Amino acid sequence: MNIGEHAQVKGLSKEELETRDELVLMPSERIQAIPDRSTADAAKKLGGHGTSSFNKNIKFDSGLDIISEGLDTLKNLDRDMNEELDRQVPLIDEIDTKIDKASRQLVISKTIMSNSRKTLTRYGPAASSVSI
Repeated sequence: MNIGEHAQVKGLSKEELETRDELVLMPSERIQAIPDRSTADAAKKLGGHGTSSFNKNIKFDSGLDIISEGLDTLKNLDRDMNEELDRQVPLIDEIDTKIDKASRQLVISKTIMSNSRKTLTRYGPAASSVSI
């Protein structure tokens, strides 16, 4: 599933899903937006010496900050997903219990049907009618 494509998620609005997409894409876009050269003010602070190294450090630090924000966002999404899974486990257990019960009832019904068919085959349709 690509970003922007969503399965129907119970309890999340379309706006919440779009916000999550934006949070995931934002760090990448912000990293790309960091200029390769620092501003003239940064160069003035160093008096024009070592600006290349200074520029690289500024970009590196900015990139790390953006990566850190992205990791925080992913951590929050992970926590939300774990909470949702914790809410769904009891529901899945209940469904599993109901399926087991229905399966047992189906086996019983199948056995009754099989026995009825054998009785009909052996004794004919008159054997299945009840006389009063």
